[in-house]
Amino acid sequence: MTDLNLIHPDRLIEFAPRFVEKLADLPEHGMGWQAVRVRLRDGRDVRHLIATNSQYIYVFDGEPFASDDIVEVDLEDVGR
Repeated sequence: MTDLNLIHPDRLIEFAPRFVEKLADLPEHGMGWQAVRVRLRDGRDVRHLIATNSQYIYVFDGEPFASDDIVEVDLEDVGR
């Protein structure tokens, strides 16, 4: 399990409860993680994100955003 204290807080985003519930009902890509994309309030789609335990995402690249900016979450196709 990842120690969330080691991740920069601007890059770690906790999902709103409605998205946690949605992701919890979807299949995992691996043990405890899902590849996801999010749509933001400003219309941007941010892809290639990793959600852990259906609760958090870590933004590796690009401009960080807030949980309140997320309007939709979907699974990414990882080509399995």
